Amino acid sequence: MSLPPADWVAELPLDEDGGLILPVPWEDGQKASLPALLATLGQILAHPRRFFASLPQSGGLADPLGFVFLVGTTGLLSLLLWQSVLEGAAAGPLPEGLVAAYLTALEGNPNLVFGLVLLTPLYVAFSQFIMSISLFWALRLVGPATTSFAAVFRVVAYAQAPAVLCLLPWVGGLAARVWHLALLGYGLSQTLRLSTGKALLSLFLAVLWLALAFVLLLLLLGLLGLWRLLGS
Repeated sequence: MSLPPADWVAELPLDEDGGLILPVPWEDGQKASLPALLATLGQILAHPRRFFASLPQSGGLADPLGFVFLVGTTGLLSLLLWQSVLEGAAAGPLPEGLVAAYLTALEGNPNLVFGLVLLTPLYVAFSQFIMSISLFWALRLVGPATTSFAAVFRVVAYAQAPAVLCLLPWVGGLAARVWHLALLGYGLSQTLRLSTGKALLSLFLAVLWLALAFVLLLLLLGLLGLWRLLGS
């Protein structure tokens, strides 16, 4: 058996800062989908520092988006299922909790429930893009101007891994949301080589913008409802 060359480490892929880039199992076309998904989830949840520190900032959006489709849709549908079975005891945090509550209100109309389930993947993809855009804008203010949207998108996508906790009733939704936010901040810091302060500040700004947009949307819907009531 021959020994590896003395400079074999130098042949491994490195980023601009000299950090080692390890392939994401989910993006390995040689692996079957289920083993690749489970391996990626295991790396993110058990070794987040190693995963995000070695996550390539480039590589396209298709694979991360596919990961979000599977993990995010599974998590949200699990919340909807527990909401229906446990009659509100397992409702998750906003906005998923509102979706679950809406499902309960539609239990008498199977067609609307079926339509809502079909729209779940679209909601997951929409949330992925909105969070990525919000973080990208925030990083333009507090982070390096060279940060690419693809890099932010990839961090946001793989930080969705805790959504699998929604398979657990009662505490799964809340635990998934808290862990998701923690991984977002940690992933931004490790993958984009940001200080902890800049990563947390950008995350705070992004969440603040999304919360304000959500409140404005609720106010707009309330005003439209009031206008229709007065008009009738």
